[in-house]
Amino acid sequence: HERHGDGIKPAAPTADLAQIADLLSLRLENTELHAGVMTVIVVVQAAAPDTGQLTLFSTRTRRDLDAANRALARLRAEFGTRSIVTAALRDAHLPEARFSWEPLHALRPPRPPDGATFSPLVRRIYDRSQPLSPYEVGEFADVAGPHVISGGWWTGDDRRGGVYREYHFALNAHGRLLWLYYDHAREHWFAQGEVG
Repeated sequence: HERHGDGIKPAAPTADLAQIADLLSLRLENTELHAGVMTVIVVVQAAAPDTGQLTLFSTRTRRDLDAANRALARLRAEFGTRSIVTAALRDAHLPEARFSWEPLHALRPPRPPDGATFSPLVRRIYDRSQPLSPYEVGEFADVAGPHVISGGWWTGDDRRGGVYREYHFALNAHGRLLWLYYDHAREHWFAQGEVG
């Protein structure tokens, strides 16, 4: 006999059987069983509703976070509990090490910085730095920088013994604002991400 156990979790405590049945269906459709099913045990865990669920009429915003969280619950039911992640900040020196991926349990309304009256730009960091050809580097305009990140100061020569990167913001011929750097150790340009 082989035992298989797994769980689903709705976006918020609910008594909506259709929503629970939908999540169960998604999980069972993607569960591989190596033999016939003899017994199915369903355990439902009770949870107290929050005040928002007890309110009959609520103020609606342009973003329906409840609907978004229900969609994320469906994705977790279909692809597993670790399929939805969010970036968490880390204390590190190099940009690519300053965040890690952690499971996202629920979306929350965004909070702009105190006193902010503008829409902040978003810097998207690539999973891996992308090497740039000399042709690509030659077509950059409006370059701002350098902003130096050095990790080899203890060797006595930053450019020989460790990390020495000169970061720039540069507009390419297609109007994309890229965040790139020149790596002195490898003597090459790389795109770390872009700003939009």
